[in-house]
Amino acid sequence: MAHCTVVVTGAPLSARCADIVSALQTAEVSVDLVTTPAAGEWIDTEAVTAATGAQLRSQARASSSSPRVGLPDLMIVCPATFNTVNKAALGIADTSAHGFICECIACRVPTIVVPMINDRLWGHPALASHIAALKRAGVHFLSPLTGEPALAPVVSGTGSAVVAAFDPMWLVEAIPALTS
Repeated sequence: MAHCTVVVTGAPLSARCADIVSALQTAEVSVDLVTTPAAGEWIDTEAVTAATGAQLRSQARASSSSPRVGLPDLMIVCPATFNTVNKAALGIADTSAHGFICECIACRVPTIVVPMINDRLWGHPALASHIAALKRAGVHFLSPLTGEPALAPVVSGTGSAVVAAFDPMWLVEAIPALTS
């Protein structure tokens, strides 16, 4: 059974993290969750943990706790904010979640990123080069609008429609191309 870490950042699609975990578990993928501090505004972490049984990490490991064991077989960052995409490309590891993303990318863990970036930020001059850098590192991107391996901005103000239309099975269907 493959093991996947799902990293959840602070955007509307975070509200679907329980559905994402359930879809992966149905496909016989074991799952744990890592959240950024901003994701807490979008999800009820206790309810997600109770519903899915997935282990949840949102804070840095205490120095007295056991060290983290190994890397996952696969990482999914869904949703990935403008901030997270840029931090990942630059290697900025200023939160536990961003540090984990950077570590997985550096170690070439197969990675799917679902960017939820609005059209107002999409044209920022740094974004295109950061996406290109992540692609060169082997990161695969999926559109939150179609599930296709394409990139497009989310029209500002349409977040709830994107959340409603998002199909977690798009992630499950993308896994074989990464792990074969």
